[in-house]
Amino acid sequence: MGGASRRVFEMASALAQANVDVVLIHAGSSRRLSRNLQIIGFRSLENLIARDTAAARPFALDTYLSSANPWLASALVKYLMSKNTDILQVEGPWSSFPVAAVLPSLPGNLRLIYDFHNVESETVRQAGSFPLAWPWVLFLEREAVRRADLVFCVSEKDRDSISRLHNISQAKVTVVPNGVSKEAFGMPGVGGDGLRRKLGLPPKSKLVFFHGALGWKPNSDAALAIARSIAPEFNDDVPGTFFLIAGPNPSRRLLKEAERMRNVSVLGYVANIQEYISCSDVCIAPLVGGGGTRLKMLEYLAAGKPIVATFKAAEGLALRDHSECLLFDNLGEGFANGIREALSPEVSARLGSSGRVFAERFEWSAIVRSIIPIYDSLLQRS
Repeated sequence: MGGASRRVFEMASALAQANVDVVLIHAGSSRRLSRNLQIIGFRSLENLIARDTAAARPFALDTYLSSANPWLASALVKYLMSKNTDILQVEGPWSSFPVAAVLPSLPGNLRLIYDFHNVESETVRQAGSFPLAWPWVLFLEREAVRRADLVFCVSEKDRDSISRLHNISQAKVTVVPNGVSKEAFGMPGVGGDGLRRKLGLPPKSKLVFFHGALGWKPNSDAALAIARSIAPEFNDDVPGTFFLIAGPNPSRRLLKEAERMRNVSVLGYVANIQEYISCSDVCIAPLVGGGGTRLKMLEYLAAGKPIVATFKAAEGLALRDHSECLLFDNLGEGFANGIREALSPEVSARLGSSGRVFAERFEWSAIVRSIIPIYDSLLQRS
């Protein structure tokens, strides 16, 4: 599950636990997860297009195809016309087009919230990989903001960017930060001997971990940097230092780079990301692009792991260098030395302890307690 999907699911789960009735309209099958949380499924448009397994289509193409999905629009209309719904929360710009298509059919008292997981149009523009996608994403984003009664975003930085980019008042934009589940990631570190055996690594080796949706360019670039420039700095370390990269849709270029390195393993999708985080000695986030706040950083903090990251990866979280983690401007020699520093027992224990305390303020149950009054206030507007 990618960061955006995890934000949606964890927020929905926490709202349901707070006795709010929540329905997720999501590509796939329908099912009820709890008394207050239900999934309404619809057919995934991108799955109807034949895949070339030798050369997977770009991740962005799959994502933005969903903006033209007639089954999403149909599922929205069918559910909202049959149930008395108070708030429709739109997650990501690709959902705004189907929502716009069905709005004339929806009850007039329905309130609309648009949730920015990051400023997607800026991320696409900066990446430059899909130049034709940027105008489309910007259009979808602006349409979503224009129609919304209220806009959510993940940080004050994103709030400023959204207000400036889309020429709207900051009063219309509310910061709802990314969160983390204490139950999933808040346990003390677990020994990694079993994981080392499973991966065929030496018993005393050090494990350095990074994860993310590897079809997303900022994560893909970070993974390539690990294989090309960071891991080679540790080739001669005794005991060995091994870099584990987890996440779906790794590129062939990344897999080829990792094959050349004896201390890099690309794991692909893993079902239990908590296990790998808990068993790692250090977690890293060598990101140089992207936007929003990174859920992986909160997960590493909540698990009590020492973190080495770029300032870009820590953006929007108010993390302090050498207090909750070690932060660097770039991926030069200093970043590798930072990993060595974080591997030392004293620094590891100090960073892990302060990081776990820092993460407590981002517990989803606390975030949801601040969201419910926002919903109530929105519903009271005439």
